Amino acid sequence: MAVTMIAIWMALLWLLVKLKILKGWALWMKLSPLGIYLAVMAVLFTPMNFGAPVGGATVVKNSIEIVPAVSGYVTDVVVEPGASGVEAGETLFRINRIPFESLVNQLGA
Repeated sequence: MAVTMIAIWMALLWLLVKLKILKGWALWMKLSPLGIYLAVMAVLFTPMNFGAPVGGATVVKNSIEIVPAVSGYVTDVVVEPGASGVEAGETLFRINRIPFESLVNQLGA
């Protein structure tokens, strides 16, 4: 919108200079697009500061982050993400067993 208004204003100034109603490009003609731009931005964006929606946030769903005590690649996720009704002690995911089994074999050797 601001660009369109500035383009119309510049076309009007060009036409006035071309028809020799105004004599040459004066400094005010060169600076007027900047003034129009600043005025349009002030008129458009200043009211937005007062009308922006502000209010409390509502928690839609509680979630708990699960972090295992060991590190490794997750090979299988047993429980669907976001599933409700998960019981204590239920398997949530499986971690790659090979690094742990190789460590046990090394310690047993």
